[in-house]
Amino acid sequence: MSETDERERELEEAGIHAARAARSLLAVVMHEVSDALQERTAQVVSHLYSAEVGGLDRVTRALTAACAELQELTYVEGTSATYAHALTLLYPISRELSRASGPPVAISPADPILLLATKKKITLTPDDRRRLPRVELEVDIGVHSETNFYAGFSGDVSEGGIFVATYKPLPIGTKTTVSFVMPGGHHVVTEGEVKWVREAAWDVTPGMGITFTKLSDHDRKMIQWYAQQRTPLFFDV
Repeated sequence: MSETDERERELEEAGIHAARAARSLLAVVMHEVSDALQERTAQVVSHLYSAEVGGLDRVTRALTAACAELQELTYVEGTSATYAHALTLLYPISRELSRASGPPVAISPADPILLLATKKKITLTPDDRRRLPRVELEVDIGVHSETNFYAGFSGDVSEGGIFVATYKPLPIGTKTTVSFVMPGGHHVVTEGEVKWVREAAWDVTPGMGITFTKLSDHDRKMIQWYAQQRTPLFFDV
């Protein structure tokens, strides 16, 4: 199997797994919302069921459709936490699947969920150093905290945490769910906590550093393997 085929297989499996996890979350909401929202939520669940059948194209179309619907449902009062969590699980893998099967589906820059910085070169300062070597990682990322969903771009990663480029960082101490796809196709979903923030400046990208608090052993090994293939941005002393 070629490297491309292997990555597509990994993405397909990650998409199916994400669809199943998101559907489990939405199953709870179905019993707590109005009839109108039940109908819309059922449509999302239908897309997710379709994704679980498998097939790269089918999974891609299904997750793209589910994400489009969830972007609107995320802002429904009283239920947004669950919708935002589901969108966090699905968004990064949906973007990577779109790239694998064709041009990614664009999200309007005017959309209020797009609070992250644009994809310019991310420059880290000595103040951003942490205990573990950090390597560059330019991927789409989903971050969920309470009722908010952030979609955008990551700058670097270590087995200890990840930098998220954003003009509106969350307060230090905020608990989050973080979702992103490694270059090889492995989907990482973990809990984290905002440990530091950096304001915008002319020569650096604003954002926040999120420490992983419940990274699985397998995810840690995948990040370690990726870091070993890359030149560290810096080592801490």
